[in-house]
Amino acid sequence: MTSITPTTAPWGALPVLFIGHDASRAGAPIALLHFMHWYQANIGGPISCLLIRGGDLEQEFRAICQTTVMENDGWQPRSIRRRIMKKAGLDGIGRQLHARSVAPRNLKNYRLIFYNTLDTSEALELPYSSESRFLCYVHELETCIRTYIGLREARRILDRGDRVVACSNATAENLIRNHGLHREKVDVVHESVLVSALAGKAQEENRQWLRTKLNVGANSIIVGGCGRLGWIKGSDLFVQMAAVVTSMAPEIAIHYVWLGGSPESEEGVKFEHDVRKCGLENRITLISSQPDPMRYFQAMDVFVLTSREDPYPLVCLEAAACAIPIICFDGAGGMPEFVQSDCGRIVPYLDIRGLATAVASFARDSERRRQTGANARTKVMERHDIGVIGPQLLRAMQNAMEASPI
Repeated sequence: MTSITPTTAPWGALPVLFIGHDASRAGAPIALLHFMHWYQANIGGPISCLLIRGGDLEQEFRAICQTTVMENDGWQPRSIRRRIMKKAGLDGIGRQLHARSVAPRNLKNYRLIFYNTLDTSEALELPYSSESRFLCYVHELETCIRTYIGLREARRILDRGDRVVACSNATAENLIRNHGLHREKVDVVHESVLVSALAGKAQEENRQWLRTKLNVGANSIIVGGCGRLGWIKGSDLFVQMAAVVTSMAPEIAIHYVWLGGSPESEEGVKFEHDVRKCGLENRITLISSQPDPMRYFQAMDVFVLTSREDPYPLVCLEAAACAIPIICFDGAGGMPEFVQSDCGRIVPYLDIRGLATAVASFARDSERRRQTGANARTKVMERHDIGVIGPQLLRAMQNAMEASPI
């Protein structure tokens, strides 16, 4: 794997096309927005964006540059037109025709194509220039690749890439071990956050605001989790962990908040079922996805990542930027690369009692929470601010451009 160092753009004003899988409030689209903002401010070359699907952040993409959404109302996976073409065995041809109809203008002028995630194979049908170079930024691990993207579609993207960027060492090792990529083709560039945008937030004000909202004591410990409800993010494990902590340390006033997911959804109903069965209705609150999650992160005392698999979750970096200690599983993705021994606790995979013990330990020790949280914030500022990560991604783009002379 190649070590990345800052550089300047060697291709000058050559156009770049960024391709994202959607505009949801999820880690990969947010990371892409961060980098596109940085690129415009620091490089300034012409860029465009193509999104396979839209989402809540679509207007934020459009505010940066010309943005096209590929799967419009007439070409959704379940649209009548697409179902008819699939039944006729013409889905591949239909995909090509639709891709060409919505392709950005002057597509052949784009010399670098930046695929942000493996879930972008719909864009492979576009009529690129033979001189275009391709970079793929991978934010997925094996379970996601196999169950959501599909091995065939992932292979198509990886084969197209002149260079591949992995968002963590764990992600890179998976690509090398399970997908046969050569180490020399893979760069590692971790995820980024806008640390500067978090400055000046009223943390103590938000701490009291959330405790009032939850109707808990002003000195209650808030333990947070975040993400889409379900098996991957381990929202069920979050409930189990809370039950064990309550059993082993009933004297500690702790309230648990899971941020993300609707109580009315199928996974939300399952989550609330477990909460009731464990007798935790007054201890766990499920809060739907928020446009400003930082307000909630700042009110937390401990952040627990219960993911069974997570490449390098942005929510942990955002929590760390708010000086919150992080507890995570070993072997569940890239977060141990950040947490190490100074920013929280790493426990064995699916060790719920170990998770609960770590939570209780932090809940009892305010000085340890303060010092560990300060370490986490410093590390985010030094390693993960977009001002640090932007030049690293730029160097990876240069590696893709140099893969074959243009």
